[in-house]
Amino acid sequence: MSDKELCRALAAVGKEVGLRILYGRPRGRGGSCSYHGRGYVVIHSDSDFAQRASVLAQSLAEREVDETLLESQEVRSALDRARAALVAS
Repeated sequence: MSDKELCRALAAVGKEVGLRILYGRPRGRGGSCSYHGRGYVVIHSDSDFAQRASVLAQSLAEREVDETLLESQEVRSALDRARAALVAS
């Protein structure tokens, strides 16, 4: 699976769990936040698909995700890596 396909798959999972994905030019590389009770993921519009997938996976790792939403092994692996990095930090 290419980085672009992985990014699209992670974005689809994010939308299923209620995340709103915004592209813009934050000061950092982006990440998740909450505003008025809604979950958002802000992704820097200049980042490549690998970086976008990483931000999406990190944001999903912070949430409860139903395993049935994870359609492919690559999506599961990306989420598992993000969860492991979250626990390690």
